[in-house]
Amino acid sequence: MSQEKKDGLPKIFANSSCVIPADYDKDGDLDLFIGSRVIAGNYGVSPKSYLLQNDGYGNFTEVPLPKEIAYMGMVTDAVWVDFDADGWLDLAVVGDWMPITFIKKPKRQVYDFIHELN
Repeated sequence: MSQEKKDGLPKIFANSSCVIPADYDKDGDLDLFIGSRVIAGNYGVSPKSYLLQNDGYGNFTEVPLPKEIAYMGMVTDAVWVDFDADGWLDLAVVGDWMPITFIKKPKRQVYDFIHELN
């Protein structure tokens, strides 16, 4: 039985600044990082950013992120890069009133720590 496209993207109501595709989990399809910049009426408060995993059929589900990553700051841009040359994509994020932030993905695990450059 083949799987079909169902809902596509989850309902996310955010003022996002970037949507960055990459196959972060090495399963052959593009997943998405959505960086959020502001909360309407609350400028300066860190909004929630999202990591969405593609099931290979265009259906995306939210990957739970630790609070310190999901609410890392007012994101303006990001890039996927293997900055430690371990064969897994990591995420470099920049934004307003936040340091340049590198988020490392250990092999086959959810993102679990942040390294910040001051």
